[in-house]
Amino acid sequence: MPDVEKERLRENRILAKNLDLLYKYRPFDPAYPTQFERALQMLRAGTIWMATPSSFNDPFDCQPSIIRNKETEQQDLAKILENRLDVIKKALRTHEQLADRQLQPIARRKLVELRRLLESGLPKDRKYQVLKKYFIMPPDGDTAFNELKERLDRVGVMSLSATPTQMLMWAHYASQHKGFCLGFERSEGSLLASQSQTKPVNYLDAYPNVDLSTLPVSWSFSLGDGGISDSLEIDIYEPCLQAVIYSKATDWAYEQEWRVLVPRGASLTPYPSPLKKIIFGLRCEQNSRQLIREAVSEARAERPISFAEIESKTGSFALRVRDLETVSSTVA
Repeated sequence: MPDVEKERLRENRILAKNLDLLYKYRPFDPAYPTQFERALQMLRAGTIWMATPSSFNDPFDCQPSIIRNKETEQQDLAKILENRLDVIKKALRTHEQLADRQLQPIARRKLVELRRLLESGLPKDRKYQVLKKYFIMPPDGDTAFNELKERLDRVGVMSLSATPTQMLMWAHYASQHKGFCLGFERSEGSLLASQSQTKPVNYLDAYPNVDLSTLPVSWSFSLGDGGISDSLEIDIYEPCLQAVIYSKATDWAYEQEWRVLVPRGASLTPYPSPLKKIIFGLRCEQNSRQLIREAVSEARAERPISFAEIESKTGSFALRVRDLETVSSTVA
């Protein structure tokens, strides 16, 4: 790992220890009623949207640079085929019954054909594809590669920021400063306190490298209703997958982004930690503020929630947070 990346990771670890809140910028513009009401519903329910990487506004986000070692993959494939050949030979010697993917017995004649196939000089990938029609098979290199891409499309990601005073964030993600910002507490035991699922983004100048030869793909099959289903899965804690999720182009560094990673996206989920603060944008109207307060009151939060607003410093482009009142589960 280059020294620059090592230093960046070290700085992120230091930052992680000292950060009490993470912030979610939210759009809230009365000119867009559907978006407006959706934001209120989420406040009332105490839920947040977990997006999938394919829905991100940056098409280059979560794009890995795949390193494939054809020699190693061919060696692994050869082992898979040899193991299956041994199983078939044993079944033919001992008259042991083998079942196919639908749990139907495979005729001895078909087993002889499959053994001859495995002993032939046909390409290994062709042998593998034929066997997949009959048996549950461990993943080969292509299967692992496809599973990684599909897994990246299925995971859920919640994007947060380390700062509530980033001018461009208010402009881009909070309805041109008409919206608000949620401050979530990184309380002990919460998802935001998890060092394996909540991490700062590493800003890079190139896609992160993923070495397919070191990518573990678990595989299994289950029986049900007389049928069979097989499953391939890459764990969300897998280092290769996390390297992709927690990396982004350097141009986005101003966002100071953190990401929460969960197994499934494209759904509403409960807050990842207690909501501690709501900050109104510079243009957030009084009527909007009152609706937000009422929605929070209906959620009946277990802990008091403080309110604040963004203001600009005199003669400066810089923004700062000015604290307002703190409320419990009811609003006067």
